Amino acid sequence: MRNLKSIFILTLTLLFMFSSVAFAMGKEFDKEIHKLINPSIKWDSKKAAQVEAEMDKILKGDREVTTMSFNVQNMTYIRTDTLNASDLPYATASGTFKLYRENVPDNNYDYYVVWMKGTGINAVNTGPFGDNSNLYEVRVSTYLNRANDRITDWEPYSDITMNENYVTVSLGVSHGGVNASISEDILLHRDHIGPAAIYTTSYFKAHWNGNYEGSQGVVAGLEMRVPKGTGYKYTIGLLVDGGQY
Repeated sequence: MRNLKSIFILTLTLLFMFSSVAFAMGKEFDKEIHKLINPSIKWDSKKAAQVEAEMDKILKGDREVTTMSFNVQNMTYIRTDTLNASDLPYATASGTFKLYRENVPDNNYDYYVVWMKGTGINAVNTGPFGDNSNLYEVRVSTYLNRANDRITDWEPYSDITMNENYVTVSLGVSHGGVNASISEDILLHRDHIGPAAIYTTSYFKAHWNGNYEGSQGVVAGLEMRVPKGTGYKYTIGLLVDGGQY
């Protein structure tokens, strides 16, 4: 009888542990906001410009926003989509996702670039003594939705760590002897930006990750290769994580 009771207790304990892990994973996934993107999905150019202008105040700091801080070569601009996310009461975030088509020769494939930007803002007076909250993570993601599409390049390729200085995120590609590139400068207050996860048949996630009482952002990009003439279809994602200390 004791053995049966012990087995029963062990079973309940394992079930509880599994449920707790599953709940935590589900909570993390649920915090990321998603949106499907394809040519039939409308986008608001005026709203996108307004959102990006507010984000650039965080990403650029005191530096004047000029064409020198954002450069695109041999790509055709298609659209900009936006997302908002929150981790109330500690943080909110905005994201923009620009889509470009590369002007490169290839008889079999078309190449697109998704340029992702995300900014997180901490909250004020959230602590018991009027303390402000801290920002832990701002993450931008792109997910492929079709079996024959591939992620063929991405940036940042590794972590970039800086303290109160500007960093450049740059994606350069070449196909059929023709080059194309995109780059942008952002202010990194502390900690690092870099890849959060990459799986070339499924997704690329990039983030700012650290512990900072203030606002911070991330810039990242990826190249998508799709069969010739099939257009584009993908899902964008935005996540922010914050806490009191």
